[in-house]
Amino acid sequence: MSLRLEEGEFLLEDQDEWWYRQVREAHVDGHEVSFRAFIPNSGDNGEVSGARGTKREPDEAFDDYEDLRPGWSAGTWGLTVAELTSAYIWCIDDSARKTDLPKPVGHAYLDFRDVSKAFERVVRIGVAAMVSSHGCLHRR
Repeated sequence: MSLRLEEGEFLLEDQDEWWYRQVREAHVDGHEVSFRAFIPNSGDNGEVSGARGTKREPDEAFDDYEDLRPGWSAGTWGLTVAELTSAYIWCIDDSARKTDLPKPVGHAYLDFRDVSKAFERVVRIGVAAMVSSHGCLHRR
């Protein structure tokens, strides 16, 4: 898997930094997050959105997301860049990339653009297990 950065993007490399994801209630069963919470939407071109932990706290990331999609998120879950690296997935800050769509502060995405569906599924399962091990970091 090769790294492909667009103008205004950079790879997150601080292994201690957290990446936060807003998760729908339908993707949480007790304390377990489903791998479905990490499926890129059809219009996302293989990019799974989240927020950088150096730019937002879990509650701030939740509030930012609520401003864009009220009532959608059940809570903020997260994991470290080190954990993402161990799952063989890039985390890319694209907050400076030009777009017509609004983005929350510290926007960063998991890069599934150039991976096979089979690899993507294995990574999503691993990422879901890792965020589940940390528990919900902020809940509605």
